[in-house]
Amino acid sequence: MPLNNFIRNLDNIKLLNQKIKSMNRSVLKNRILFFLFLFVFSLGTKAQHWMTSTSQKMTFQKVIRNNFGKIHANKEVGVRLTIIKKTPADSIVYFESQVKVTNKNGLLTYTICESDCAFKMLDWTKGPFYLKTEFDINGGTNYEFSELIELVSVPYAFQAKHADSSNVANSVDLIADGTRFGDMNYWDGTKWVPISIGSQGQTLTFCEGKPAWVYGDACPGAVASLNCSGAINNGTLTQKSNSTGVSTLIPYTGGNGRSFEGKEIYSIGVFGLKATLTAGTFANGNGTLLFTITGTPLSGGTAWFGIEIGGYKCSFSRNVEALPTSGYGQNISDIDGNTYKTVYIGSQQWMAENLKTTKYNDGTVIPQLAEISKWKTDTSGAWSIYNNDVANNIKHGKLYNWFVVNKINTMKKNVCPAGWHVPENIEWYDLVYYLGGTQIAGGKMKEVGTLNWTTPNANATNSSLFTALPSGKRSSDASFTALTTGTSFWTASEDGLTTAFNKNLGYNNGLIFESSSSNKSGYSIRCIKD
Repeated sequence: MPLNNFIRNLDNIKLLNQKIKSMNRSVLKNRILFFLFLFVFSLGTKAQHWMTSTSQKMTFQKVIRNNFGKIHANKEVGVRLTIIKKTPADSIVYFESQVKVTNKNGLLTYTICESDCAFKMLDWTKGPFYLKTEFDINGGTNYEFSELIELVSVPYAFQAKHADSSNVANSVDLIADGTRFGDMNYWDGTKWVPISIGSQGQTLTFCEGKPAWVYGDACPGAVASLNCSGAINNGTLTQKSNSTGVSTLIPYTGGNGRSFEGKEIYSIGVFGLKATLTAGTFANGNGTLLFTITGTPLSGGTAWFGIEIGGYKCSFSRNVEALPTSGYGQNISDIDGNTYKTVYIGSQQWMAENLKTTKYNDGTVIPQLAEISKWKTDTSGAWSIYNNDVANNIKHGKLYNWFVVNKINTMKKNVCPAGWHVPENIEWYDLVYYLGGTQIAGGKMKEVGTLNWTTPNANATNSSLFTALPSGKRSSDASFTALTTGTSFWTASEDGLTTAFNKNLGYNNGLIFESSSSNKSGYSIRCIKD
């Protein structure tokens, strides 16, 4: 694999040679420790290859494997090294053969020009030169081709003896600032660039002429830049609404035509969203990356997504429209076609009328039980109307026993419209807390006046627009009570095997209080949005 960007410019080579010659021998010895260059090449998917250069020879190391892919340990290996000069017609300028022995790990160490040879007489300024390496793992001369690599680091030391030392005072330092023993840098033609530390399992190789850590043999996809500030947004996001048809396009420049992995990025700032990038291939040049955004934002505000791909990082944002904290919302309908007002209260959205449906939202019928005996014994879920008077259904809705609410009893059926549910106890707590607590929240939830409520309907303001009516209840013994004087609402939270929590309002105060009642009791239901 060619090593393209390490130093190609002849003027830079001369500058480097001038600097080296100006150093005294003791300083040069210390600098060379910093100046080792690590080149990693691929032999199949397993081989690792290192090369170091000194002033008179080059030493290489390679892990040797047999035809079955197993380590070729403690074995003789025949090696043939050939240097080729690239001209209009390739020509061999040097070659040598040797036999070396691998160590217990299969590592073979071999050196060009271990003793005096014609190799050191080559004019390295007349390149490019390439090294062809061949092996015979049986120790003979039946060589098989391994690789062909360009020799671009050789001139540093070999030409230092002959370099012109003029203008050294005006040259830049050869060692990157902050470099320590063991650090790696590469020359990009104008400056030294550090090589980052890779991860376990990665190999250092060259991709697009630059050092890169990769898994396996594949060079990663790369871009010249990402433009998150130029993001193109599609669709809108709303608090507590499942996002559909929402996406963001991120433009990039300088794609290298290689593949990239898929990514899932979770939002911060506003939680509950995920941006997904499907694995694909960068364009050769400019293009865009499509991030599909899914999930349900938990609040309004700005959702941020930090991305890292193609060697670059940036962040893009999406605005999430906050729900109102008060006022009426959009009307909803149940499976029977009944329509209900809705109201925003704090971070929640509630039905502003009592439920009237005769079916679960999957279409399963909920039986009406008017008879006393059947109501007292039912455990499967049922409804009734106060005093079995149809007129009461129009204003007050139906009274349901808790078996309609119980997810286990109904096999996870839902009596509320799709996207809504019977509130848990904790959701009722949130409502009461937002309205100022149990002592005053009831008054803010009750319909004002005495058209429906018994006098005095104390402390009723209905400032929340919840509009609670005195719809009464049906007890577990099937009796009807409290029409015009009070109302009770089921929660989805059970209190035991035969009881569940409910919330209650009365005509003579502004309280809202909690009780635990028999599952066979008949109470009103207000649904809350998911």
